[in-house]
Amino acid sequence: MLDVNVKRIGPCTWADISRANIIGKFIKAKRKAESTVAIASKIWTRVQEDNAKNAIKKLERTELILNGAFGVFDVVLP
Repeated sequence: MLDVNVKRIGPCTWADISRANIIGKFIKAKRKAESTVAIASKIWTRVQEDNAKNAIKKLERTELILNGAFGVFDVVLP
């Protein structure tokens, strides 16, 4: 699983750990979609490449939601 360092000011609760896991899964999904686009541009058709790019757009919208919901976190990628 993707290693994500999450820093927070104050005591850490199980809810905080759960939020960190959600953020980590999101980052992993976004990286996978980005690598799919890179592969698609080389060996797949234009339609498949566009589908992968649309997936990234959806993930970026999710990122905005996560940033709003978990704004107290500072996610540091390894």
